Amino acid sequence: MKTVKIGNKEYIFVELASNQSWNPEFPTHLTWKLEDGGTYSEPYIMPLYDLDSWRKDTKIITTTNTITEETFETVCPDYFLKTEDGDKLYRNYKTGSYVYDITWEASFYSLMGSLELDRSKNYLLIEKL
Repeated sequence: MKTVKIGNKEYIFVELASNQSWNPEFPTHLTWKLEDGGTYSEPYIMPLYDLDSWRKDTKIITTTNTITEETFETVCPDYFLKTEDGDKLYRNYKTGSYVYDITWEASFYSLMGSLELDRSKNYLLIEKL
């Protein structure tokens, strides 16, 4: 689990197991694939119960394997700039500079790298409310 502050918000990256998934249609639940081929779902964020204190007042935004450009720009608004002609420049997290030849994915991956997160793994991206 890694925490990062972006702008005035705090986000948490939590690694998913290889048999876990998250579906935005059921945003508070995780699903596990069972060995017999079935699935099991249960709430991951339960505001009524104190599973782990950090889970209170949080919301799952997406996973790192399914993040979209739109979600990235909502979560990380200071990671891109729009030029006068409408082009977007994305920030390299390591250098802090905005450049034409970096994509939003590369900008997001540089953020993950700065947190020492393994890009080959899938993480929940959770917002602290």
